[in-house]
Amino acid sequence: MLGSSLTWQNDLRQKMGLEPADALHLWQILMLEVAVFAVAFLIGRLVATLFRLMRARFYRVMPPRRANVLGFVTIAAFLVIVTRDGLFDRVVLIVASPTGTGWMDPGSHDPVEYMHGGDIATVAAQYSYLQSPLALILETRTGLEQVTALQEAVHGYWKTLPPDARPRLYVHGLSLGA
Repeated sequence: MLGSSLTWQNDLRQKMGLEPADALHLWQILMLEVAVFAVAFLIGRLVATLFRLMRARFYRVMPPRRANVLGFVTIAAFLVIVTRDGLFDRVVLIVASPTGTGWMDPGSHDPVEYMHGGDIATVAAQYSYLQSPLALILETRTGLEQVTALQEAVHGYWKTLPPDARPRLYVHGLSLGA
């Protein structure tokens, strides 16, 4: 692939009215890629270390158990709101695990909505303000714990409904949320 890139680069140069390149400089490209990777890796490790230090400081103020209880209270409040809004009265219920920032691909939900005449409900929770790759590095367990708690809460309530009154339940994951 890289070996043939000189041909298309020269084609582009010719169309732009530039002189063709005489060499690919593959070693320079590879060395630059290695250097960029090393710098990005070191920055990631530095940010992860800073996060661990900050988390250790926060644990002095708010113990992990209290933070976990706060998460479960949030899930309980979510269930109250969801049942009030008739989420379980739909034909299809999807528990989605979105990207870190909460984005969900419309291309994965629009066809299901179309197939069921819009009588579906999608439940998701944003687990970070960071994008998935950064959340994976800095908040490794947060996303998994939140999605697990959400799925357990929804599934636990769903099981209590009469089998003929339950919506079909699907689980959908996207990016690192999967």
